[in-house]
Amino acid sequence: MARRKSVALTDAELRIMRVLWDRERATVGEVVDGIDEPSKPAYTTETMKYYVDFAAKSGFEYMLVDAGWSDPKDITKMNGRVDIPGLVTYARAKGVKVWIWLSYRGVDSQMEEAFPLYEKWGVAGMKIDFIERDDQRGIDFYYRVAQAAAEHHLMVDFHGSTKPSGLERTYPNVLGDHDVADRFGLASLPVTLLIDRNGKVAAKHFGLVDKADVENEIRKLLKEHPKSTKKKKS
Repeated sequence: MARRKSVALTDAELRIMRVLWDRERATVGEVVDGIDEPSKPAYTTETMKYYVDFAAKSGFEYMLVDAGWSDPKDITKMNGRVDIPGLVTYARAKGVKVWIWLSYRGVDSQMEEAFPLYEKWGVAGMKIDFIERDDQRGIDFYYRVAQAAAEHHLMVDFHGSTKPSGLERTYPNVLGDHDVADRFGLASLPVTLLIDRNGKVAAKHFGLVDKADVENEIRKLLKEHPKSTKKKKS
């Protein structure tokens, strides 16, 4: 894959970048300057369209609408701040797909009615947060969500989740979980990891990386850790 061409960003777009990628401080309210007037709310459909435009310009396939779009007691209802179906339609015309944030409690009690609705809206995936349990009911929740989401063509990213257990091998619509990022120390995306034959992280690149650099590192690793030709004892 050839190196992507650099994109010139405006001051307003750079402020967007700080919000999108700084997990420790990022809130939608921080992008008021340059998008909305300080006296007006920033968490709106128009702001989300701005994010979609930025994603399209930057070549990002997806865009996430984080917490704050739904009724706090009913995840099948919008609270009037962001029009999710309208945003999905707008994003589709730009070649961008939309994910939505959801809480564990809402999904646990309403997935049967919510997931078909999200499929109808055209949502691509769900970031499900605050699970924070790995007891029998918690583990069952992961499987119920993965199965129901697959039936309605929805991708899933578990946040505030337990350690990975290979769930995505059965349900490839589960793209990952927060615990994986924490275990590998991934504070931002995109990140490229090179794993040696022993399963250890040999190199880590944050941001875009040149294909030739990665290929050279792979050749070096192959020389340092050649594939064993010894036959295993039966």
